[in-house]
Amino acid sequence: MPVRKISWFFTLLLLIAIVAIAYYLIKTKPEPKAVLKAVSLVTVAVTPVVTRDIEPTRVVSGRLQAATKLGLHFEVSGRVISRAVEPGQRVKAGELLLALEEGDYRDRVVEAQAQLDQERAASGRDGRLLNIAERNTELQEGEVKRLERLSSSSLAAQSLIDDARKLLLQLNAEEEILRFSVNTAKSRIVLRESALRREQRNLERTQLSAAFDSVVNRVDADVGDFVTTAQVVIEILKQDVFDLAIEVDGDTASALSLQQTVPVKINGTVDDGVIVALQSDPDSETFTHAVRVRIKNERLLPGTIASAELPLLIYEDVLVVPVTAVLQEDGAAYVFKVAESTLQRVRINIGIRDRDVQIVAGDISSNDMVVSRDVAALSDGQIVNVLQ
Repeated sequence: MPVRKISWFFTLLLLIAIVAIAYYLIKTKPEPKAVLKAVSLVTVAVTPVVTRDIEPTRVVSGRLQAATKLGLHFEVSGRVISRAVEPGQRVKAGELLLALEEGDYRDRVVEAQAQLDQERAASGRDGRLLNIAERNTELQEGEVKRLERLSSSSLAAQSLIDDARKLLLQLNAEEEILRFSVNTAKSRIVLRESALRREQRNLERTQLSAAFDSVVNRVDADVGDFVTTAQVVIEILKQDVFDLAIEVDGDTASALSLQQTVPVKINGTVDDGVIVALQSDPDSETFTHAVRVRIKNERLLPGTIASAELPLLIYEDVLVVPVTAVLQEDGAAYVFKVAESTLQRVRINIGIRDRDVQIVAGDISSNDMVVSRDVAALSDGQIVNVLQ
């Protein structure tokens, strides 16, 4: 037999042998034995559902702002010639802050005073002239009567009588003009006095003073600037009274009242605050009510973060569980009630939260044992190991 045929023959026999051995091993492989492992139970902490009175509070934070803040502007226009204060400076009521050039305003005062003096002198002159005019009129009336008597006896010409009557009319007109001037002199003097006082006030308005004891918050005018009456040049604020402006929901707003005292925590310390403003109609977009709490404290600064603890309505004899015992899922709330190591998921209604407890209602009652924490991974009907 040729060598080539012998090698192919032995190769075929080898392959058949390998296949046979593999088949034999597969067929004779022993069946796997099932190994039972003990199932480890989840250990849960439980707590009883309790009934008690709840006096809940709600903590709302915000920033302090000055209760009284005033933007000052000049009541007359002019150029600034003096800047007496800087931001952060404390000032007393009436203390000078800014001053304008006063030359034009002082000249107007002098002019108004001169016009008043002239009016008073003219009033005295017209009074004297009226006395003279009255005497002249009286004399002319006598002359007319004399000429009329002479005319009746044909001793006086008619032309003389007419001239005398014309002169009498002129004197009557002059007397009437002077009497009007004298009668209205008091009103004209009052007008001149009013104009003088107005110019004196305008002169005083060239100096801008503090309206009350305050702190300068902002100065927006420098020496040399021309300012108008519409321009706010200084902002001052009271340093000892602050407002905490916050927004609350309807439940909180309904429990509050004006002049109510509430604790306010600022920089680790607690001050008494008074509710001075409470919006009845909520905001149309946020549906929240604006509240302002006033605090008196000279050590505070605007912009400081503060939090007010607002008392809500008292709830009597309500069921409560720890907040951590409530599972919220798909818009619903549940607790896991424990009965003989088996969990029962119970749907509940939740009410006000007070710190670490939650008011609940539903198919639970006082002294029912519920899982107190780590409820997210639990399921209904699960057997657990209860931590005593």
